[in-house]
Amino acid sequence: MVDKDKLRKFFSYFSIFNRNRDAATVVMIGGIITFIVSIIILTLLLGNSDTSTDEYVLFLIGALIPSLMEIFAAIMMWRREDMSKIMGTVAVLGSILSLIDSEGGLAIGFFLALFGGIMSLFYHPQRKSSGDNIRSTN
Repeated sequence: MVDKDKLRKFFSYFSIFNRNRDAATVVMIGGIITFIVSIIILTLLLGNSDTSTDEYVLFLIGALIPSLMEIFAAIMMWRREDMSKIMGTVAVLGSILSLIDSEGGLAIGFFLALFGGIMSLFYHPQRKSSGDNIRSTN
């Protein structure tokens, strides 16, 4: 049987982030790296005369959309802290999908977006103490 106190203590080590901006910044850097690598691979495909239009469309779906998902998730994590769990999931999903065509931004963008998404999943807002909500009666 798992001791719940030990499990809470273990997970408390991962909740050291006081703002979700750390995770958003890491995901944004990973998304930008993945996007740049996708553009470079797309320009190399355009130079090849043997590629068909279907391959361009498949590459756009498989490489540019996941990197744009990561960038979108980072912007939403930065702007709305209450959506950190959902956008962390979107960032993790985008980083996994970016492995298909753009090789995850040469694995650098993949690991950054994955790590930032996991940071966002472990984030929880700081609770205010009960003394913060007392209004002055003057």
